[in-house]
Parts: sequence; C-alpha cells; structure tokens
Amino acid sequence: TDNRQTVDPGEDVTYDITVTDNSSTSVTNVTVTDVLPSLLSFTSASDGGSISGQTVTWNNLTFSANQTRTLTIRARVSGSSRWS
Repeated sequence: TDNRQTVDPGEDVTYDITVTDNSSTSVTNVTVTDVLPSLLSFTSASDGGSISGQTVTWNNLTFSANQTRTLTIRARVSGSSRWS
C-alpha cells in the first residue's frame, strides 16, 4: 500500500509488499509479481525486482521458515490530472 488518498502528476509513490513464508521449512526459487496501475511509471524496486510492461517481478527469492520480507516498489504518477 502507498498509504495515500490522492497524488498529483509528477509525484512519487512507494508501495510496500509484505511476503511471508508461513511454513516450517525454507523455500527457494520464489517468484513474486505485482502489476502497477497504468498511470504509474516504474522508477525502482528493492531486492532485484525488475519491470516488464507494468508488471514488477522478483525472481529466485529465498525465504527461511516463518520469514517475512518487505519488497518495495517506487513509481511516479504520470498523466495530467490528480489520481485517487
């Protein structure tokens, strides 16, 4: 979530995605994806996340048993009007 109600063109937003391995064993080769709304332009992602079209993807992640990790996306609002 970006915790904002409205944003203006040119402003940056940050999305935090929380991923948890709820199992009692480690997992490997985990892929996480998130699709950005069309009015956002990708600027960066944590942990090696990459963009293709509007989809941000993290590949080959490893989680220990019961580990929680926060993945972050930063994007800029495009367009010419306020977005909410």
